[in-house]
This record gives sequence, C-alpha cells and structure tokens, in this order.
Amino acid sequence: RDYLQDRASPVTMVSPAQLTENLLFSESSFVIDIRNGYDRKLLRGLPNSHETSTAALKKHFHQIPKDKNILIVCQTGIDAPIAAYFLRSKGYKNVSFVMGGIVGWKLLQPTLYNKLGGMNKTELE
Repeated sequence: RDYLQDRASPVTMVSPAQLTENLLFSESSFVIDIRNGYDRKLLRGLPNSHETSTAALKKHFHQIPKDKNILIVCQTGIDAPIAAYFLRSKGYKNVSFVMGGIVGWKLLQPTLYNKLGGMNKTELE
C-alpha cells in the first residue's frame, strides 16, 4: 500500500554488471539469496550469500545485520524487490536488489559466474 501511495522508502536497484568482486566480497555487504532449492539446482548463486526462501525470509530477518549493505538476489529479479521493500519496512536502511537476478548475473558476468558462483554460501537458520 505504501509503495502504491508513494510513501515507501526507496531501495536501490543494482545491475548485474555492477556485481564486481569488490562488491561481492566487501565486509560491508550482506548478500541474501531468496531462491527456492529447485532454483539453486539450476544456477549457482552469488558468492558469500546467505540462503533462505522468499517465504522464510520473514522468520530470519532478525539475523540480518542492520549495519551492513543488504543485497537481495532471486532467480530472475521478480521476488527480490518485494523482499527488499519488506526489509526496508523493518528498519533496514541500506537495501538493494539485483535486477534480473542470478540469470542476469550469469548473462552479464559469465567469467565471474564461472569463477565464483556458489562459493562460500551459508543458510540462514
């Protein structure tokens, strides 16, 4: 409702072309992969990502540090903006999402995808 009435706090869209090693391995970044298990079998995710599903994000949001730059990624870029606005509504100030999701990252950054995809992933519990 807030978004449609132009009262929602903004979130930042990140192009897959902007996902460099520096950003992905930054100490100030916290990457959340909200894809379901079957999507993770199709494509490897961003390195250093914390995995959960879109539905389970609500029960794990208290594990997400508020002092980091939160980057949310999904398979194709459809679910991540919704999750980003959810976290903004919970008081997270620096929230962004990847346009085009993992599919976009693989297409625009194939070398990085092949080198780093799926590296150092953990599950939010």
